[in-house]
Amino acid sequence: MKNWKVRAFCICVFLFGIMSALGFLWVQSNRIPTRWFEFDSLKQADSLKEQHLFSATPEAIFATDIPLPKIERVELKAKFKEPDLLASDHDHLDYVLKITVDKLDKKHVPEKYSLSRLEEVTYSITYEIVFTAANGFDIYRTSAIKGEVQSGRTNTYQDIATDPIPFSIAMITKSFRPQITIIKCLSCDFR
Repeated sequence: MKNWKVRAFCICVFLFGIMSALGFLWVQSNRIPTRWFEFDSLKQADSLKEQHLFSATPEAIFATDIPLPKIERVELKAKFKEPDLLASDHDHLDYVLKITVDKLDKKHVPEKYSLSRLEEVTYSITYEIVFTAANGFDIYRTSAIKGEVQSGRTNTYQDIATDPIPFSIAMITKSFRPQITIIKCLSCDFR
């Protein structure tokens, strides 16, 4: 009889432990934001200089004879995927990045391109998604992702970031912003 009471007590303690662990995981999963975060350079124009959205390699600056037209707008929508706390200790990021570049002004195109009838210019880029905490500090960034931007259009990139994002980072992320590096002109024949 006494043995039965001990077994019942052990089963109750075991079930309580499982329920506590599942409750903890549920609370943690609700701390990871799964809504879409939005960044729009037109809405945040005053703080763009502080955020350093763009950089360029020396090749993009000095080894080109067709300048990249003005980048009119940068939009980023990003969200964490629904976390599976039982399967892993990290999350992934869905994102849509749009970079709108002004049309190529023909007066900036050297005469040597007149036969090729160059309408727009293409540059190779890399971009990263920077995670920011509530205090404004950058806390994480994805690996650089390669792409190309063409003038005279909105260039769209939609994917899932391949970097696993620790839950501890996801829980304290309050905003995202892109960091774009202009690598080189692909349309140029600079000599």
